[in-house]
Amino acid sequence: MWMRTEAQLRVHGDMTGLHFKILSTNDEIKTHLEEWKAVATDSMAHPDVVLRLCESDPNIMKPYVPILIDDEGRIACMFSSRLEREYIGRDCYLPLPKAKVRKLTIPPGGIFGRSAPENVAQLFELTVKAIENEKVDMIELPPLDKDDPLLEGLNTCSVKAYQKAHASHDEHWRMEIAEDFDKQMLLLGRSTRSTLRHNLNRFNRIYEGRFEIKVFTKMEEVEDALNMCEKIDLNSYHNGLGVNIQNDPRTNAVYKGLAAQGGLEISILFIDGQPLAFLGSAVINEQRFGTQMGFDPTFCKYPLGTILLYETIKRYIETGRREIWDFGIGKADYKSRLCSSMVMSEQRQIATRRAIRNPFYLYMMIVHRLGIASKSLMTKLNLEEFARKKIRSLHKQTKRSA
Repeated sequence: MWMRTEAQLRVHGDMTGLHFKILSTNDEIKTHLEEWKAVATDSMAHPDVVLRLCESDPNIMKPYVPILIDDEGRIACMFSSRLEREYIGRDCYLPLPKAKVRKLTIPPGGIFGRSAPENVAQLFELTVKAIENEKVDMIELPPLDKDDPLLEGLNTCSVKAYQKAHASHDEHWRMEIAEDFDKQMLLLGRSTRSTLRHNLNRFNRIYEGRFEIKVFTKMEEVEDALNMCEKIDLNSYHNGLGVNIQNDPRTNAVYKGLAAQGGLEISILFIDGQPLAFLGSAVINEQRFGTQMGFDPTFCKYPLGTILLYETIKRYIETGRREIWDFGIGKADYKSRLCSSMVMSEQRQIATRRAIRNPFYLYMMIVHRLGIASKSLMTKLNLEEFARKKIRSLHKQTKRSA
């Protein structure tokens, strides 16, 4: 049982009839669990994932979920957030010591409710006041699209730290699923379309009768599926970058939480019985989230990850599943080639009063800003993609010589 943390008050003015509460104990969460499930709009912000994640990761102290509810218990706005200890500056490309902070993290898609845009500013103001008792150094808001009404609502809040906070910007890519596969291919550029058709045709001709794609969706299948994904990714360039999938307690909790929602799919491509590529995603509210992919580049010259992706898209089209596919935040060469739309997103990390009074606050902010600046520079100069390609090349050379 988590320690009890509760705040409740009547919100007046334009929000007459709404109550502010913090959910952080089992009993508090249980009271609003079904309503939380009903209004969640992102798989990673669903209680099946959030609560499992909090239980599995020792760096997460507890769930800390601020909500505004009406007299009938309907959630007008909520943050599916957690209190955790984390090192900031971890994405910094400079060899600086990282700074450990206590942080309130609102995950991507973690702001929602029945009238969230109208109430998000008020909820944020109340949350900032409430966390003064939690010894929090920073608040991490989720990335929000530039045209998202939630961002417009947040920008009206009266919290000075929010208005002064540095906003980082990144690309947010999505893929439209067409009504037939030929139209899907027409969404691609001419060169990409030609190369992909060639690879799909050659792959299907060479490996006809030798390959199959298995789809894992059930809770009891997650363990074995993740073990296969982990084995595949050990041979990919992800391993060289240190971002390969691992079947650790945190990853296991997330995937089992997605399975509990009923929308999880882990697709694995087998050739001659050997698992060689994987693709993970989940559906909630008619939107598909996640593109955790990996493949073994040592087996053949064909891009098995992209082949698995488009064989999966073909299956979705044939079965009438045309959910918009959210490829997430972040610039990547494959996203710009394969996705059909992009909007810029904005994200803020806000220092609390406690952090500002901390003698190490200045260093913490320097590390944080340098991390953002160095990552932004690498992205603008396209050095991240260059590094990925170099690691792929070195990885292939190492495997050939082994």
